[in-house]
Amino acid sequence: MHKEMQKNGFSKTIQSKSQTYILPNGEYNYLSTNESIDEILSKVKNITKITKLKSSILITESSKRVWTNLEKEEDYLDFTSETEDF
Repeated sequence: MHKEMQKNGFSKTIQSKSQTYILPNGEYNYLSTNESIDEILSKVKNITKITKLKSSILITESSKRVWTNLEKEEDYLDFTSETEDF
């Protein structure tokens, strides 16, 4: 699923002014200036058909975001490089 989402422009990260953070499992970031949320929903539904995974989908539109306790991308990359045997 993650590969298909990434191929279609979805990201597992979110960017602040100076840092990149990893989103929680099952959450994706998608930036679009010309697609409606209905079009994005349709895109995600098509991705789930390709992967044949049962999915619950929630599409939101926002102008501002706040977060706390998200893992920094470099911390995540350090962790995954140590655990590639999984």
